[in-house]
Amino acid sequence: MDTFLNDIGDVFPPALAVVFISMLPFFELRLAIPLGISLDLKVYEAFIYAYIGSMIPAFFIIYFIRKVFNYLKGFKVLKSTIKRLIIKSNLKYENLMKYKMLGLYFFVAIPLPGTGVWSASLISDVANLDKKLSLLAIALGNLTSGLIVLSLSHLAFN
Repeated sequence: MDTFLNDIGDVFPPALAVVFISMLPFFELRLAIPLGISLDLKVYEAFIYAYIGSMIPAFFIIYFIRKVFNYLKGFKVLKSTIKRLIIKSNLKYENLMKYKMLGLYFFVAIPLPGTGVWSASLISDVANLDKKLSLLAIALGNLTSGLIVLSLSHLAFN
């Protein structure tokens, strides 16, 4: 993985590398911000590129993932994988339903593995939460998470 991150900075301009990495599940802005800083982007540039990139999948997941899942369920090979993703999202969703949007916000805001934009977007869809409010809660949670990661990264690199 370390080689991949080093190589991506050589292949793409730093800003594009940060946007690309931040769009990936599990990495999101939690890895993209430190990557951007290590690629000599200004701290605020690393944050902005990572934030924008990490929010791109949220829109598509919230508005289109159900259609994609329904299509992919038609393939026997993928049916069990889709089912596991939905079950995993349901487990996380049950804990959040007491708090709904506030829960979705805090779920994303705390920068821990598995609590990012991708997971929150899936939870929003599985729970049939309001799409616009979910995007807002996820965006604000992602902003909070990004500021935490940015602060820690800035301390680590200085």
